[in-house]
Amino acid sequence: MMRKSAIALVFLLTLTACSQDRQAALPPQRWGDLEVMVETRPAPVRPGMNEFLVIVSKRGIRPREDMIVSLRLSPQDPWRQAIQDGDTGVFRKALRVKPVHHALYVQIRRKQETRELSFPFPPAS
Repeated sequence: MMRKSAIALVFLLTLTACSQDRQAALPPQRWGDLEVMVETRPAPVRPGMNEFLVIVSKRGIRPREDMIVSLRLSPQDPWRQAIQDGDTGVFRKALRVKPVHHALYVQIRRKQETRELSFPFPPAS
């Protein structure tokens, strides 16, 4: 009995140690046949440095990498180009979030088209 309890405890500790950091996905948005989703680290967004992952896919299935993605936290801020994470449709950028920021603004440029999306941050709980 003691041996089974010890094995169960080791298993649970292993699962806890291997679990991913909490991450939040803001509600996805669409631009034509593209689905744009944003994940944040840490989750939820809080003041300080936060990493934003913008995931772009065609119909939520095929990753799209043939574009330039830029981010900002306020309409007055300059656009900051995100770094493309291989050919996976994932674009990353860390930005310093201040208490006055309430949304992430995403600009997507593909060929001659440009689209801007706004992803409001969920209220902190």
